[in-house]
Amino acid sequence: MIVIQAIALAAALFFLALVFCAFYSLLHIPITYITGNMKARRISLALSILGIGVVIAVMLSMKALDRGVTLATESSASKDVLIVMREGAEAEISSWVSLEATQIMLESRVVTAFPLNDQEILCRHLHKVAADWVADYQRETAEATR
Repeated sequence: MIVIQAIALAAALFFLALVFCAFYSLLHIPITYITGNMKARRISLALSILGIGVVIAVMLSMKALDRGVTLATESSASKDVLIVMREGAEAEISSWVSLEATQIMLESRVVTAFPLNDQEILCRHLHKVAADWVADYQRETAEATR
């Protein structure tokens, strides 16, 4: 990541030096000549601007990808976090434990508590609410048939 930042900094400094040299040399050229030249070369000017935009977009997407990978690998770097990895997994990103395996771990009583993440809590809450709705419906239909 430091190498990418150094390359980006070097490119930015080089670009700034080119812009400074270009503006310094433009002091000796009349503005009417510059605007006429830009009008005559509209397509090449537009393609140059498009090329610069594409380079910036690629650089930003690569930085976002690098940041995402960094966050994914650093999220469980705390010493008090236990990670259960499946057999044969080389990294925690490529490892996942199914609900059946979690249930087996809890039933073995080796693992006494299993912390839930946000998605599991929401899913279990949805199942409880749906079960309550079904029970309410069954109770109402049973009372209506009496």
